[in-house]
Amino acid sequence: MRRYDLRCNLNVPVRVIYTNEEMSHCDTYTKNLGLHGAFLSLKKYLSKGFWTKLIFKLQNEKIETKGIVLRSEDEGVAVRFKSPDLKVKQTIFDTIKEHLPHNNCPFCGMLQTSKDTICSSCGFPLDFYSPLFLEEFEKRLLKTKLETIYSYIDKFVKKCDFVDTHKNQTLPKEMIMLDLENDIYTIANLCREIEELGICDNDFLSKFKRDIFEKTDLVFSRSYFISYARKWPKGYPGDYKLLELIYRNMPLSSGIGEILDKIFLRAKLAEAVRGRLNTMVKLLQNELSARSGLKILNIACGSCREFINLSKELKESKAHITCVDLDDEALDFAARRAYLLGIDNQVSFRKYNAIRMVKTERILKEFGKYDLIYSIGLFDYLSDEIVIGLFESLYEILNKQGKLIIAFKDTNAYDPSVYHWIVNWNAFLQRTPYDIFMLLDKAGISKSQITLIREPSGVITFYMIEKN
Repeated sequence: MRRYDLRCNLNVPVRVIYTNEEMSHCDTYTKNLGLHGAFLSLKKYLSKGFWTKLIFKLQNEKIETKGIVLRSEDEGVAVRFKSPDLKVKQTIFDTIKEHLPHNNCPFCGMLQTSKDTICSSCGFPLDFYSPLFLEEFEKRLLKTKLETIYSYIDKFVKKCDFVDTHKNQTLPKEMIMLDLENDIYTIANLCREIEELGICDNDFLSKFKRDIFEKTDLVFSRSYFISYARKWPKGYPGDYKLLELIYRNMPLSSGIGEILDKIFLRAKLAEAVRGRLNTMVKLLQNELSARSGLKILNIACGSCREFINLSKELKESKAHITCVDLDDEALDFAARRAYLLGIDNQVSFRKYNAIRMVKTERILKEFGKYDLIYSIGLFDYLSDEIVIGLFESLYEILNKQGKLIIAFKDTNAYDPSVYHWIVNWNAFLQRTPYDIFMLLDKAGISKSQITLIREPSGVITFYMIEKN
């Protein structure tokens, strides 16, 4: 079996920092170490895709990188490094090269002579003491991985064409769907591996992504949902129209397109988006039932889908909601919804760029103070600096005992690969609970003020902050 990583059995001290809400760490060691991954001696089970921060002690210095869990076993946890920089790779290589085998290729296992500089079987370089070794190794590694992904895509496209032209075949649709779903996630993860090798610059990755989209367009253009999420008809990802369709959860295409629509709609993140809506409704129902006359601010309101299940509580509580968004069409749609629900006298709509809200004095003057502020999708798309600024300013415009409720995706809880490489929905940042708590801390909000609520799938977490 070929393994395209330089790796050897080596015990190296490593600190593993967990990126969940516990924010704890563990000091352990590697059982084996490679340029692009390691096997850690850990008894704690970590789910596939979980992110860790790794600090290795190598050659009398500390080397830090990120690790993504591939699998957990009784003996430990396998991790792949995420975009290790040249210093990390060079330091690891200098550490392990003395321990590499000399009589057989470390990549494919074939016997070699001491004079061989390139493996005659797999073509990988073997001259570990050449100053150009790492460069030559990475060129060969990238070439091999590109050949693998393009071959896989070619087979996938042919399979989809066969399915589409043999609609009356006896295989159950669920079996076909599972098979194609597995292919889609395999393609996405192969692309992600290339992205996270730490080899390719942004120009190469942009060109590579365009190439992947072109080679798969013949298939994915038949799916309304995948095609929509690739093209950004309104100029940005995740617009209110697409979210409305995800909430409705009904395929809109036929043939192979219907199967692909269903795969899109049952993806874990799509499930989480529906769960996020339902959880937000429950949180708002609780607040509206507990207090009357609430003054509420809804940031990046979109279609205000939550109003459908809140009209009764809104009317009874005599609350007023100010809804802001930058999309005129979304605001018009939401206003019509409020009118049809008979709550238009309790809701006002305003076109406003939420990023301008980082200035406390400005939003105090333009909006005033609120008892409850919530936003359920916007913050995933904003930089750390803007998120910190919004936490600070929105907290300041809360009334005493007021609450700020913000939803974030947890990258530990789902596979983001398909949103980066199958659809063009990659504008949201990949953050863990550890990252969010760091941002809240920088905004001066203590952990004791924060309550975490996860929607049922576990992918999206609500951070509910109460003003003391």
